[in-house]
Amino acid sequence: MAGAVSIAALARLLSRRKHRAPQAPEPDPAVELKAKLAASREPEAASPEPEGGPAAQRPAAEPEPLSVDERRAQVHAKGQQAIDEMRGPDA
Repeated sequence: MAGAVSIAALARLLSRRKHRAPQAPEPDPAVELKAKLAASREPEAASPEPEGGPAAQRPAAEPEPLSVDERRAQVHAKGQQAIDEMRGPDA
């Protein structure tokens, strides 16, 4: 008896799957993101360059970028400072 009930339930489940309308595949999110990125880059390419070239675009207050060694030294010093703060004055 239990076998007949389980076969009937399986047949019912399979018949529901066949009658479902095929769903449209979801659009690939990568394609959407690429389109957004391309759209955001278009105004940059279309805008006229101010006089003086690319150097005039950089604000005067912006410091020169640090070299890799300088950045590494800063990160190391900051990490060492955090360790010292966590250890407290007793260490």
